[in-house]
Amino acid sequence: MNVLLHHVKDLDVAVEVPCSKSLLHRLCIIASFSELPSYFHHVSFCDDTLTTKKILEKCGAVFDLQQDELIVRKGIDCSGGEGSVFDCHSSGSTLRFLLPLLAKFDHGATFSMSKQLFQRPMQVYEQLFRAQNLTYEKDRGNIYVKGNLKPGYYQIPGSISSQFITGLLFVLPFLNKRSILEIKSPFESKTYVKMTLALLELAGVRIRQEGCKFYIEPNQSVQPLDLDVEADYSAAAFFACLGGLRNTPIAIKNLNKNSLQGDSVIIKILNDLGCEVTFNGSTLHVQQRKFIPTCIDLKECIDLAPVLFAYVACFNEKTKFIHTKRLAYKESNRAVAMKKELEKIGASVEIFEDEVYVTGTANMPNRVVFDGHHDHRVIMALSILARVIDGDVMILNADDVKKSFPNYFEQLELCGIHVERLNDENISD
Repeated sequence: MNVLLHHVKDLDVAVEVPCSKSLLHRLCIIASFSELPSYFHHVSFCDDTLTTKKILEKCGAVFDLQQDELIVRKGIDCSGGEGSVFDCHSSGSTLRFLLPLLAKFDHGATFSMSKQLFQRPMQVYEQLFRAQNLTYEKDRGNIYVKGNLKPGYYQIPGSISSQFITGLLFVLPFLNKRSILEIKSPFESKTYVKMTLALLELAGVRIRQEGCKFYIEPNQSVQPLDLDVEADYSAAAFFACLGGLRNTPIAIKNLNKNSLQGDSVIIKILNDLGCEVTFNGSTLHVQQRKFIPTCIDLKECIDLAPVLFAYVACFNEKTKFIHTKRLAYKESNRAVAMKKELEKIGASVEIFEDEVYVTGTANMPNRVVFDGHHDHRVIMALSILARVIDGDVMILNADDVKKSFPNYFEQLELCGIHVERLNDENISD
């Protein structure tokens, strides 16, 4: 699907975003370790979280979804039969969270995935499995693993993805001896690991952290959970930045002001950039004031990069971003993808090893065609530019938003941007 966007008028509106993808992945997995039912409220699934749910169901877990209430009635059973194949589609969280766990299956586990996901870094696990003489094989877009990770001392890099850390934290507490997990500096996206630890602690799993080391006691058990799943700050960031381009505020509902989500830092970043950002209960209000260029550190919020690049490109100023190296490891090389697209509107994007500089423009084109690069966050980031472009904005391959935000364009329309959905045959130069 391709979309044609056109700004009509700014509407005074309150939008709703899905529940936190990061939280829901973790909660579904943790609840699948418990022998008793867990209850989650205000749940909404996207392609990625549905992928995790379906794999857990294939492993014996039983989920009961009634409107926005989710009950995990039964946990997983890792004594699976021969030929267990789990399709992760394009979900890196699913693959990295579940691979060490499902390797315990009697006959191992094969993970199939999209071409994009197969190309993303997995060497952390590959090296761990080979070091312990466990099976780790890659072939034609699949990964086959077999064997139980052994308790002991682990040391892995913290600069590639925090998802590897979470994946190990989902396994090590249930081994038969104590383990220590050390993260080699630089340790980035610590907030996501903090989220994992907080949820495990709520379920009765105790892990002691001292700096970059985690001390993990063996033979732990998981208690059932009963929680509200808060709204997703990564999704809310697109509407927050859109609000920062308007004189009329956008309201975003059901956000936790004290969230553990790393991307909740969008509030501080937009405030530093000169937006008016206020909370009224659980509703966030954002609108434009005077743009203030600043240095933005993406160390703990790398997924905010595309929308922040798009946002600052709307102002005739130069903005510096640091800790950008990991953009190359996402669904696309996001620095390169955003450079290619933002140059179409006259912005300048300079990419260095771990820094990006975006210089915006005051002279927007009347019409532009963007490539979504099959990356949900790039697509949504580019869509906010419809607010400042007088004519039509076309985004190709826009259906990839369903990976994290299935009804994104419906919510965008509420803000006063007309959305027309097109098939390939409707496209003309």
